[in-house]
Parts: sequence; structure tokens; C-alpha cells
Amino acid sequence: MSKYTLTAVAFAATLFAFGCNDKDDTGGDTAGADGADGADGADGSDGGATDPEVAFSWGASSVSFDVTGGPSASYLLGMAETAGSCGDECWTGEDCLNGYGSVGPYCHEVTEGATATLTYGGNPNNLAAGTTVFSDSLASAITYGMWSGDETMCWSWGDDVSYYAGEGCTTLSR
Repeated sequence: MSKYTLTAVAFAATLFAFGCNDKDDTGGDTAGADGADGADGADGSDGGATDPEVAFSWGASSVSFDVTGGPSASYLLGMAETAGSCGDECWTGEDCLNGYGSVGPYCHEVTEGATATLTYGGNPNNLAAGTTVFSDSLASAITYGMWSGDETMCWSWGDDVSYYAGEGCTTLSR
């Protein structure tokens, strides 16, 4: 459980709803199940639950997420820079798994049916709730991982879903 918890005191004050980015678009997008995974539950899905829909919008100063139709009332959202020219310096501190060197890992807690907004300019050494190190200029280089509140199911989408392959996540299409 500890690898998925954000060191955030302000969750109740911020209570963000999560959604993910389309790597090729800074406008509104939706990620939903691609139908290729999830039939037998071996991929992190229970096979019978409805996969969530994630709508997201990268703006000039923040990114907003909305999650609907999923099996959970709350989710943990991870984001990792997986493309571009970052090489070994890709920001993975918000991936919910490994962190970045001695920093993180951070997760963003989100609630179904509520809009989660993450403001750009977060401090990578002490990421506050409601902030992210990412900005719209990196939108196309991000891979997302999202876990149900009880951490029994997960979904991934974005630039390189193999980043979360070890978690058995169901792949959501954009």
C-alpha cells in the first residue's frame, strides 16, 4: 500500500478527480477500454467490472481529469514521462511505483465524478497535493497508471503502456 500513497495532507481540501492525458492533444480527450484486455481478470481487471472512462484536458497552467463509469469511488493516478529526449532523466516521481532516484513515488488521489485539477510547477522534492511537475509541453510523453481505491484493479494508457506492464493493468484506449 505504501508505494501507492501520496504524501499529501491536503487531499481533503483539494479532492481531485483523476483523468488522464492524451499524449497527442492538449484539448479534452477520453481514455476507455480497448476491449483487448480484461476478459479473464489476469490483467488486473476483475473481468466483470466496467472499466472507467477518463477525460482529461491539458491547459495553460493545469491539467484536469474526470473519471466516470468505473468500479471504484476513488482511484490512485500515476504519471511517468516515457518519451521524448529525456533519456535516463525522464521524470518518474509521480508514477506511484518507483519514484525518481530518492524522490517519491507520488500518487494523485482522485474521486469518480469529481474534477481533479493538478497545477503545474510542483516541487519534485516535496510534491504537494493538487500539483504536478508535468506541464502541457510534456503531454505527449506521458504514460498513465490508475488503480482502484482498494488497489485490486489497474488500468494504463498513454505513450508506453508497457511501463506499467508489471502491474497487470488493463490497457485503456484514447
